[in-house]
Amino acid sequence: MKRLKVLSILFLSGIILNSCSSSEDDTVQVATLTTVAISNITNTTAVAGGNISSQGGAEVTARGVCWSTTQNPTINDNVSVDGSGTGLFVSNVTGLSADTAYYLRAYATNSGGTAYGNEVSFTTTNIPVAGSTREFTMPIGHVRDGSSYTLTESGSIAACMYIDGIEFDMDPYAESYTVEFYDLSRTRDGEDTTYPADASRTFSADYGTEMINGVQGNLEYVNWYYVGVSLAVTRITPEQKFFVMASWCTSTACNEGLCYQVDGMARVTVQY
Repeated sequence: MKRLKVLSILFLSGIILNSCSSSEDDTVQVATLTTVAISNITNTTAVAGGNISSQGGAEVTARGVCWSTTQNPTINDNVSVDGSGTGLFVSNVTGLSADTAYYLRAYATNSGGTAYGNEVSFTTTNIPVAGSTREFTMPIGHVRDGSSYTLTESGSIAACMYIDGIEFDMDPYAESYTVEFYDLSRTRDGEDTTYPADASRTFSADYGTEMINGVQGNLEYVNWYYVGVSLAVTRITPEQKFFVMASWCTSTACNEGLCYQVDGMARVTVQY
């Protein structure tokens, strides 16, 4: 009988202790943390991190950042693991795609669960690799007939210049450009004439940086960037574009119909 009482007491004690233990687990809070600003963003990497100000009643066993191309990323998305404990930590984010928007949050896990910091967003760069090239094609246009191409003498119009070519945005990372004109045709006042030969022009990205204004010889230029007849490249402001000339014609009567018009395609190769 005495033995039975002892067993009963031990059994009840076990229930009470187990109940207390369950109650303690139920009160464990998740950690409190913030996400730090993104830095050192490249085409495929970035530096992130977080700051855990409170572990929440249980040891932080895992921490890092998670990221995705959609909002509210979790540890089920892309994730880094950067140690344990509280305080500031740094995370290296890798495997990103160039020119892509991402969302990122810091996380901290303890026995109470996983907590997340504030969400930050960033966009990876699209900087070309040195030595690489980019190519695009575009049609030749009869692109300029405005005052920038009107030549004047003694304050009156002496001739109008009509120009065929292409115009494209300057690439801030380019070292040089090659422009190939091909499949060319030439008309005058709507009638076909002799087809011009294909032509190729290569020039450094910093050509044409000096603007020409005012009288040069017996001609007056307005906002021209000129780098030589053999290249015939002009840089237009304020659009900051390159214009590459395939053909030009001047008409003393300023009659566009009296000039040749060249049509065709241009292949632009950008060298980095």
